[in-house]
Amino acid sequence: MSGVDATASKIDHRTVIKSLTLEGCNQVDIHRRMVAVYGDTCVSKPIVKRWARMFTEGRQETMDLPQPNQEQKVVADKLITNTDMPIKANQHLNIRGIANELHISNGNVHNIVSNILK
Repeated sequence: MSGVDATASKIDHRTVIKSLTLEGCNQVDIHRRMVAVYGDTCVSKPIVKRWARMFTEGRQETMDLPQPNQEQKVVADKLITNTDMPIKANQHLNIRGIANELHISNGNVHNIVSNILK
Protein backbone atom coordinates (compact mmCIF):
# COMPACT_ATOMS: atom_id res chain seq x y z
CA MET A 1 0.00 0.00 0.00
CA SER A 2 2.92 2.33 -0.42
CA GLY A 3 1.97 5.73 -1.81
CA VAL A 4 -1.78 5.07 -1.54
CA ASP A 5 -4.05 7.06 0.73
CA ALA A 6 -5.63 4.47 3.03
CA THR A 7 -8.48 6.87 3.76
CA ALA A 8 -9.77 7.01 0.20
CA SER A 9 -13.33 8.23 -0.03
CA LYS A 10 -16.25 6.21 -1.30
CA ILE A 11 -16.16 8.38 -4.43
CA ASP A 12 -12.54 7.32 -5.00
CA HIS A 13 -13.54 3.67 -4.65
CA ARG A 14 -16.48 4.11 -7.02
CA THR A 15 -14.24 5.81 -9.56
CA VAL A 16 -11.89 2.81 -9.50
CA ILE A 17 -14.86 0.43 -9.86
CA LYS A 18 -16.18 2.49 -12.77
CA SER A 19 -12.82 2.60 -14.56
CA LEU A 20 -12.13 -1.10 -14.18
CA THR A 21 -15.70 -2.00 -15.18
CA LEU A 22 -15.38 0.10 -18.34
CA GLU A 23 -12.09 -1.69 -19.07
CA GLY A 24 -14.00 -4.97 -18.99
CA CYS A 25 -12.74 -6.37 -15.68
CA ASN A 26 -15.12 -8.70 -13.87
CA GLN A 27 -16.42 -7.86 -10.42
CA VAL A 28 -14.33 -10.45 -8.55
CA ASP A 29 -11.11 -9.20 -10.17
CA ILE A 30 -12.06 -5.60 -9.42
CA HIS A 31 -12.51 -6.42 -5.73
CA ARG A 32 -9.27 -8.44 -5.61
CA ARG A 33 -7.31 -5.57 -7.19
CA MET A 34 -8.88 -3.02 -4.85
CA VAL A 35 -8.05 -5.12 -1.77
CA ALA A 36 -4.44 -5.28 -2.98
CA VAL A 37 -4.34 -1.48 -3.09
CA TYR A 38 -6.65 -0.38 -0.24
CA GLY A 39 -6.33 -3.32 2.16
CA ASP A 40 -8.73 -3.20 5.10
CA THR A 41 -10.27 0.07 3.93
CA CYS A 42 -11.52 -1.49 0.70
CA VAL A 43 -15.26 -1.70 0.06
CA SER A 44 -16.93 -5.10 0.31
CA LYS A 45 -17.58 -7.51 -2.57
CA PRO A 46 -21.35 -6.79 -2.57
CA ILE A 47 -20.63 -3.06 -2.88
CA VAL A 48 -18.25 -3.66 -5.79
CA LYS A 49 -20.84 -5.89 -7.47
CA ARG A 50 -23.65 -3.36 -7.01
CA TRP A 51 -21.65 -0.42 -8.37
CA ALA A 52 -20.14 -2.45 -11.23
CA ARG A 53 -23.65 -3.51 -12.24
CA MET A 54 -24.89 0.09 -12.17
CA PHE A 55 -21.95 1.28 -14.28
CA THR A 56 -22.50 -1.60 -16.72
CA GLU A 57 -26.15 -0.51 -17.00
CA GLY A 58 -25.04 2.99 -17.97
CA ARG A 59 -24.78 4.96 -14.77
CA GLN A 60 -22.23 7.78 -15.06
CA GLU A 61 -22.27 9.45 -11.65
CA THR A 62 -20.08 8.24 -8.82
CA MET A 63 -21.76 10.47 -6.26
CA ASP A 64 -24.91 9.49 -4.37
CA LEU A 65 -28.09 10.70 -6.01
CA PRO A 66 -30.55 12.59 -3.80
CA GLN A 67 -33.21 10.37 -2.28
CA PRO A 68 -36.80 11.12 -3.34
CA ASN A 69 -37.97 11.83 0.22
CA GLN A 70 -34.82 13.68 1.23
CA GLU A 71 -35.62 17.31 1.99
CA GLN A 72 -33.34 19.72 0.21
CA LYS A 73 -31.87 22.06 2.84
CA VAL A 74 -29.78 24.29 0.67
CA VAL A 75 -30.91 27.81 1.52
CA ALA A 76 -28.22 30.45 1.74
CA ASP A 77 -28.30 33.02 4.53
CA LYS A 78 -28.04 35.75 1.92
CA LEU A 79 -31.17 34.48 0.17
CA ILE A 80 -33.06 34.46 3.46
CA THR A 81 -31.90 37.99 4.24
CA ASN A 82 -32.77 39.15 0.72
CA THR A 83 -36.26 37.69 1.12
CA ASP A 84 -36.79 39.27 4.52
CA MET A 85 -35.83 42.80 3.36
CA PRO A 86 -38.67 43.32 0.81
CA ILE A 87 -41.20 41.97 3.31
CA LYS A 88 -40.10 44.48 5.95
CA ALA A 89 -40.08 47.30 3.38
CA ASN A 90 -43.55 46.49 2.01
CA GLN A 91 -45.70 44.11 3.99
CA HIS A 92 -48.30 44.08 1.20
CA LEU A 93 -46.01 42.17 -1.17
CA ASN A 94 -47.17 38.71 -2.07
CA ILE A 95 -45.09 35.60 -2.78
CA ARG A 96 -45.05 36.24 -6.52
CA GLY A 97 -43.94 39.87 -6.03
CA ILE A 98 -41.04 38.86 -3.82
CA ALA A 99 -40.06 36.04 -6.21
CA ASN A 100 -40.07 38.45 -9.17
CA GLU A 101 -38.04 41.04 -7.27
CA LEU A 102 -35.40 38.50 -6.19
CA HIS A 103 -35.46 36.41 -9.39
CA ILE A 104 -36.12 33.16 -7.53
CA SER A 105 -38.99 30.69 -7.70
CA ASN A 106 -42.30 31.15 -5.93
CA GLY A 107 -41.65 27.84 -4.16
CA ASN A 108 -38.36 29.05 -2.70
CA VAL A 109 -39.98 32.26 -1.45
CA HIS A 110 -42.91 30.31 0.02
CA ASN A 111 -40.52 27.93 1.80
CA ILE A 112 -38.46 30.79 3.23
CA VAL A 113 -41.50 32.80 4.35
CA SER A 114 -43.44 29.83 5.74
CA ASN A 115 -40.71 27.72 7.29
CA ILE A 116 -37.72 29.94 8.01
CA LEU A 117 -38.90 33.49 8.67
CA LYS A 118 -42.00 32.49 10.71
